[in-house]
Amino acid sequence: MNRSLIERASGSLSLKALPALYGAALILLVVRVLPLGDFGRYGMTIAYVNLMASVTRGLWAMPLVIHAARGDRSAFVGPALAMSLLTALAGAALGQIILPLLGVGRNLALIAGIMQVCLAPRDVALALLQSQRRAWSAFTVEAGYFIGSLIGFAALTLAGRLTTAEAALSVNLAAAILSTMIAVIFQRETLTLRWSGDRKGLFRLGKWIGMLALGELFLQQGDLLIIGAFFSAEAVAPYIAARTLLRLYGLFSQAVNFFVLPGASRLGAEGQIEYLRHRLRTILRMMLGILVPVNAAVWLLSPILFPLVLGAKYEPAIPLFQILILATFCEPVYSVLTNALAGIGKTWVPVPVLGIALIVNVILNVILLPIVGLTSAAVVLVATYVVLAYGSYRMGQKHLHDAPPTPA
Repeated sequence: MNRSLIERASGSLSLKALPALYGAALILLVVRVLPLGDFGRYGMTIAYVNLMASVTRGLWAMPLVIHAARGDRSAFVGPALAMSLLTALAGAALGQIILPLLGVGRNLALIAGIMQVCLAPRDVALALLQSQRRAWSAFTVEAGYFIGSLIGFAALTLAGRLTTAEAALSVNLAAAILSTMIAVIFQRETLTLRWSGDRKGLFRLGKWIGMLALGELFLQQGDLLIIGAFFSAEAVAPYIAARTLLRLYGLFSQAVNFFVLPGASRLGAEGQIEYLRHRLRTILRMMLGILVPVNAAVWLLSPILFPLVLGAKYEPAIPLFQILILATFCEPVYSVLTNALAGIGKTWVPVPVLGIALIVNVILNVILLPIVGLTSAAVVLVATYVVLAYGSYRMGQKHLHDAPPTPA
């Protein structure tokens, strides 16, 4: 039992080490090499891709994790794939309107649209792997994207051709196709495209998880689209660089949540809510205990590391990052408790908290960005996470104490 737990935990941590490695490559290659304007266009485009992909995953893939973890997958795989593809197509079509309005260009919008559709079957396959706790198989799928992108960035850099946003996003597209092919090999059932099945049951959970997933991705990257409406791509680039570094912190929570969601689902089905509460308290204490010394060291070293790693052109990102890093103390509270509530079937509980936080975020950004500038975006994001952490803590106290009802 202990050996199995260690193997699964090491697989999960390795799985989440891939985005960290990719983030490092993105910083050393793409951020450093691309002109500021092109990196700004690339950052806003990939933010849109991730935002729309989170909607697809939240609506259809994450409910599939919960149902499959409970031993009921046959009725949900076909509808999950069909609806994922339709949602991705809708997001791709919408991007052809939104992205050119933000000044990223039609070529980037087209590449982004193709990429969204390619990722849909991959995410369904990953959902099945997560429900089975096959972390090492999921690692191989994710390696196709992250390692594939890393190799592509390095190759174009050595050839002197990583000079435009279009070149960088084309690498991501090729890696997404590779990752999808690997995912289908692991889960051939993903190729089962059918309408028949429990679509209503899928959407019953997905309507709430989709809102949560969209909100979570908006917190990670969505404000870039708001900022892009006020500032040029070149002006936004330092903020995107600071946000890119901050996203590496989120991988810590994601590694833990790889097991929190299916684990909470099983414990909830067995009525072991008190044991779940105990495990969540232990997890959060551990995460926050690690963050205190790590954040202190990174905050102090950031004035040295930013010019050294990114170059002098990204020095304006230093004060932004030093503000943003405060949000990392609140993010685990929100992330872990939200996944636990979703796992026991109470997917609707965190939605009002998230809705309030996002409304606060959008209103304050729209008001303060034209007056204060990019610094206000960093302050607003920290304030947003404070609201989320407090609200999630209160919701956890209220709802993680009895057997879950059937989700509405």
